[in-house]
Amino acid sequence: MLETKLRGDDVEITSDLRDYINQHIKTIDERFNMNIQGTAHVDLMNYSNERIKAEITIVLPNFLLRGEGNSNDTHKSIDIAVHDIKQQIDTYGSKVNEELTEHGKNLAFKDPRSQITESKIVRKKRVPLQKMTAEEAIIQMNLIGHDFFVYIDVSDDRTDIVYRRHDGDYGLIKTDR
Repeated sequence: MLETKLRGDDVEITSDLRDYINQHIKTIDERFNMNIQGTAHVDLMNYSNERIKAEITIVLPNFLLRGEGNSNDTHKSIDIAVHDIKQQIDTYGSKVNEELTEHGKNLAFKDPRSQITESKIVRKKRVPLQKMTAEEAIIQMNLIGHDFFVYIDVSDDRTDIVYRRHDGDYGLIKTDR
C-alpha cells in the first residue's frame, strides 16, 4: 500500500488535484503485491516559463521508482510521470522480482511484463576515491569528460556523486550510511 505525500512549489494543491493524484497513484499501487508498503512523493513545481513539472518518487523497502513529467498542464505532467513509472514496472518488474527472490525477500510486483531478460555489465573499472569539495569534483568531472563523478566529501567523509543534468546544470547525490 502506497502512502502519498504531496508538495506544491508555486502550485496550489486543491482537493480536486489531490483526488486526481491519488487516483493515479492507485493505478500504480495496484501493480504491487499486497505486502508492499511504500511512499509516493509527488512534487509539483511551477516554473517561470509557465511549465509545470511533476516528479513522482516511489520509495519502497528495497528500491526506488521515479517518473517525471513536464508540460504546460498540471494534469498532463502528472499523467506523463505516472506513465514513466508504469513503463519502468513493465520493463524491469520481472527482473526486480527475480532479484528479490534470490535474496529471500517478498515479490514486489503482481504480474510484471518485463521486456528485459538480463542485465549485462560490459565493463568494470576501478577508481581511487579522493577527498574534495563538490566544486572540485565538478571540475574533475569536466576535466575527464564524464557525466558524473564519485568522490569523498571533505566536510563529512561520505561518498558523494556529482552529475551533469539534462538542462546543463549539476546535481549532487549525498549518500547515507
